[in-house]
Amino acid sequence: MHSPPVARTCPSLYSHDAVSWYTPADGGEAPELDRWCSGAGPVVIDSIPERGFGSVPAGDSLAVVVWNTAAGSGDLLGLIADVLGYDCDGEAAPAGSPHFVLFLQEAYRRSAAVPPTPEDAIVPPTVAERERSTPRLDVVQVARRCGLALAYVPSTRNGPEEHEGEREDKGNAILSTLPLSDFIAIEVPLVAQRRVSVGATLHEPAGDSLRIVSVHINTIPGPWRTLWTGATSRLRQALSIADALRQVEIQRADPEEREALAACYPYCDGTERPHYLISTLAGGDLNTASGGETALLHLWERFPDSPPFHGEVTSYGFPTDHVLFRRGPTAGSTRHRIAEGSYRRLDSKYSSDHYPLVAWLKLGS
Repeated sequence: MHSPPVARTCPSLYSHDAVSWYTPADGGEAPELDRWCSGAGPVVIDSIPERGFGSVPAGDSLAVVVWNTAAGSGDLLGLIADVLGYDCDGEAAPAGSPHFVLFLQEAYRRSAAVPPTPEDAIVPPTVAERERSTPRLDVVQVARRCGLALAYVPSTRNGPEEHEGEREDKGNAILSTLPLSDFIAIEVPLVAQRRVSVGATLHEPAGDSLRIVSVHINTIPGPWRTLWTGATSRLRQALSIADALRQVEIQRADPEEREALAACYPYCDGTERPHYLISTLAGGDLNTASGGETALLHLWERFPDSPPFHGEVTSYGFPTDHVLFRRGPTAGSTRHRIAEGSYRRLDSKYSSDHYPLVAWLKLGS
C-alpha cells in the first residue's frame, strides 16, 4: 500500500484535506482504478454531530450496526428508529438513548457535486431500487436530518443517469453520534469494481481512542482476473486493508518509536498475542461464502478479539457480513470488549438485500 497516492489523478481530484489516502502498490491497476474513480464525486466529511448527543460515559456501551444498504434501497431512518430508539425528526436525542455508530456499505449520494460522466470513466449500471413505502434518502441527507457526524467516501458512480442536474455515486460511510477525526480512506486492489474503505477515530472521555472502519470487498472476480491473481483476489483486498491499518498506526505513533515498530509491529514485546497501539473496530460486507474462507481467517487473525462467527445468512444465502475487533493497550481495568451475547443478525432487511448486524461495544472503564 502507498500513502499518499502515487502518480494518480484520482482520488486526489475529489479528495478532502482531512482524509489520508492509502492506495494499492502499483500492480498495473492504477489506470483502471482512475477510470472507476473519475466518475465519482467528492468525499463528504461532517466531523461534529449537529445535535447535542453528549459524551459517552466511561464504562458505557456503544451500539454498532453494520449494513449494506443496497445503494440507498435500505430504510436507514426506519432502522435507526426501530433498533436504536432514535427519532431523527425529533427536536433532540431522547434522554438515555444510546450512542451509536453505523458502518454502511453501498451508501449512495445524489448531488450536483457528482461530476458529469468523463469520457473515459467506467460507470457501472444503476443499482435497481427495491420497493419500499418510505422516501429514498441519500446518506448525506440522512446524516444531516439526524444530526450525525458523517464520513462518506464514494467508490464508483451509481449509473450514468442524471436527475435534474444531479448524479449518483456510491461507497462506504460512517455515521456517528460522537465526533469523528483522523479520517482515512483505503482503496483496495481492483477485483470486480473499485472499493474504498473509510475509517475515522473516536476519542473517549477516559482518554482512550477507538479507530472505526467501514469495509467492503468484492465478490468473485471474472475469469481473467482470477487467472491473473491465482484466485486470491479477495484475500489481496483483505490483506491490503490490514496492511493499511498497520501503516496508519506506525505513522501516527511517537516519532522515536516508528523505526522499531516498522520492524516488528504488532509483535514488538515478543509475546504470542499481538499488541496494538489503538483499539480498532471494523465492520462490513466481506462477500464471504462461509466462515472458513481464507480472507476471513486472515482478518480474524489480525482482529483477535472479534466476536464468534455468527453463522447467519446475511445476503443471498451466504454469511457475507461481519464485525471485526481488536483491543489496543490496556491499563488496569480499562479494556474494550464486545459485550457477550450482543452480536446478532437482525430479523429484517429493512428493504435492502442484506440483513444488518448489531453488536454492543463495552467501552473501557
